[in-house]
Amino acid sequence: MDTITFKVLPTKQEVLYWTNTDSEEIQISTLTDCTVRSKKNWSCLQNDESSEFGFENGKFWENILIDTSPEVTERIYYVSHLEWLKLKWVFMGIKTVGPTEENNQ
Repeated sequence: MDTITFKVLPTKQEVLYWTNTDSEEIQISTLTDCTVRSKKNWSCLQNDESSEFGFENGKFWENILIDTSPEVTERIYYVSHLEWLKLKWVFMGIKTVGPTEENNQ
């Protein structure tokens, strides 16, 4: 499992971070919009301003400011009760008996 390491720079009010992976290449990034009180108490605004996060008494916290997840469109399909039962049986592994689209063509 990948972990993120933070290096707090109180005199600069910045935080460096990098991801620990199995790869030998490490890319260090800098967060500059930070308030650093100590190693265990600091907060930073993500560079894209999507969230604010940090540590309070050594415990991680995060506040999402902008939803950056892909837009999800809701799809609603109305089916008869019989069609719903057939679908339920298919997902449960029960074979249904009756005409299929292949037989109707």
